[in-house]
Amino acid sequence: MIEPPAPPPPRRRSLWAALRASFLTGLVVLLPIGLTVYLIWSVVGWLDGWFLPLIPEAYHPTEMLQHYFGPGVTVTKRVTSKSCQM
Repeated sequence: MIEPPAPPPPRRRSLWAALRASFLTGLVVLLPIGLTVYLIWSVVGWLDGWFLPLIPEAYHPTEMLQHYFGPGVTVTKRVTSKSCQM
């Protein structure tokens, strides 16, 4: 009987192909995580801007921090494009 020929050895990937595969794998893993964090951050910020005016001034986060940690504690506001417009 004739034996089938042995399969050729697997081709080694080039350095460029290995880096490209690793980069694409990293994107597949990190992009959904980053998008989820961004969306949660945006929704929480939107809800905060919507409901904060409805909360009494004494219960705002800045007032609560000063009440519990003293008047020396300050909270800096993030500057966004919306707050810079006149």
